[in-house]
Amino acid sequence: MITAYIDGDIVVNRVANVCQTVSYEDPTGKIHQCMRDGIAAGIKKEDLVKHISLMPFAFAAHIFRQTLASLMNELTTHTGAQEFEFVLTAPGSAEHNFRYTIATDKIKYKGTRKEKAKHFAELFSYAVEYVPNIMPLKLISGKEADDYLVQMHSKSVNTVLASNDKDMFQSPGVHFYIKDHAVKYLTEADSARHFGMQLIAGDTVDNVPGLIKWLKLYGYTNVANKLIKGHYKRHYEEILKILDTPKAVWYYVRALYLLTGLNIYDTLYNTGHLVYLLRDDEDSFTKYVKTLEE
Repeated sequence: MITAYIDGDIVVNRVANVCQTVSYEDPTGKIHQCMRDGIAAGIKKEDLVKHISLMPFAFAAHIFRQTLASLMNELTTHTGAQEFEFVLTAPGSAEHNFRYTIATDKIKYKGTRKEKAKHFAELFSYAVEYVPNIMPLKLISGKEADDYLVQMHSKSVNTVLASNDKDMFQSPGVHFYIKDHAVKYLTEADSARHFGMQLIAGDTVDNVPGLIKWLKLYGYTNVANKLIKGHYKRHYEEILKILDTPKAVWYYVRALYLLTGLNIYDTLYNTGHLVYLLRDDEDSFTKYVKTLEE
C-alpha cells in the first residue's frame, strides 16, 4: 500500500494566494501589476500604494476542496497512492522550532518571508476542520512540517512526498511536484547533491546564507565578487554532478568553505543546521556530518 504525505502548508498557501489579486498604484493613479513594474517605471518603492482584491472566502474554500480532490486523483493516477496524510505546521509553533534559536546576530531565520495572503489564516482553520473528513490530518508543533514529511518519507519505499518545496529533495525516493504535476524519483546521490547545493547557495526564501552571503557578512567581499564573476554556482553544480556519494559531496562543500578562509563552524555548520531536514526525533545536522566523517 502506497501512502502519499501531502505538504499541507504549501496547498493552503497556494490556494490563499490564488484567491487574491495584488496591484500597486503610483502617485499618478496608474496601476502596476507588481512592485517591480512600478520601480522599473521610475517610481520609488515608498510611493507605491498596495491594493489587495479578495475573492469571497466561500470561493476560496471551494477552490481548496477542488485542489485537494484533484491532487488525490493525480497522486493515485501517477504514483499508485491509495492512502494519504495531510500535514500542517501548527500555528504559533515557530517559537518552539530549534532553527530560530540557531540564528545569529548576522542572520534571522525566515526574516525575509513575506506576509501571508489575506485568506491564509481562515483557510488554515477551514483545512483543519475539513481535511479529517477526507484523510488523516497531522498538525506539527515544535519543528517544521518539512521535518515530519521527510521522516515519514524515509521510513518506507512505499511512500510519496507531495510538495512544491525543493528542500524536500533531500529525501531519496518518489516525489510528486505539485506545481508541475510531475513525478520525480531521486537516488541517494541525487539527494546528496541537492543538499550540497543548498549548503553552497543557501536559501533566500528562508533567509539562510550560502557561501557568497557568508563571505560578504564576514568582510570577504572581494572573494565573493570573484566567485560571482566566475559563475561559481554553475561551476559547482557541474562538479556536484560527478560526485556519487553523500560523503564525497560533504567533503567537497567543506573544502570550498575552508579554501575561502571562512570558519566553517560559524558559517557552513550554521547553514547546515538551518536547512537540514531531520530524519527522526534524535537526528541533527551534527549527527549527519559525524556519520560522513567516520
